[in-house]
Amino acid sequence: MNSNKKHILLKRVNFTPIIYLFVLLMLAMAACQNPKPKQEADIVEPECAFLHEKSGTCFPTECGGLTFRGTRQYDEDGFDISAAYESAEGTELTHYIYPFGRGYTSTDYEFQYSESKNSILSNYENAECFEEGKTEYSGHEAEYGLFTVLADYRGEKTVLNSYLYIFHDKEWYCKVRVSFPSDQKKTCEKQVDSYLTNMEWPEIKCKY
Repeated sequence: MNSNKKHILLKRVNFTPIIYLFVLLMLAMAACQNPKPKQEADIVEPECAFLHEKSGTCFPTECGGLTFRGTRQYDEDGFDISAAYESAEGTELTHYIYPFGRGYTSTDYEFQYSESKNSILSNYENAECFEEGKTEYSGHEAEYGLFTVLADYRGEKTVLNSYLYIFHDKEWYCKVRVSFPSDQKKTCEKQVDSYLTNMEWPEIKCKY
């Protein structure tokens, strides 16, 4: 009787490595069927050529095929500023930020659009508005107008397409003015659309 028990125990001991290997194989198969999710790609923050501290808006060195060229400040405290961009293909873009409802500005951004539109029509030769309305980029609605004008452009009188967009975000106006030679419309419009799609927005509510 004791001999049989030893024989059974010996069999159990001999099968242990096989069971162990089988368990490892099953775990490996389960891992293959349920792979760990891939880590999301790191979000690449734009490299700021200029950070407007009042609004927290980053103006990147490049955006939509346009290259940053500099800024202007229109008031002593730095609430009212603009950043200029341009491309080798001829797009010239100015991105303005100024407080919503401050002094000379209205809290009605449709009125802001009308004022800017009238300024274009009265200050440029042969100025015509051929399209206007509302549009949206990155969840931000804008009043926009598309114009043609005759203006000085890089030292020559040139027929230009001149576009206007006025957005409103976090108690700031964000106005974008664009000009480019009409004969470069196909290329330059793609750059304008790319800039408006990828432009940075205010991060801080205006506290003027």
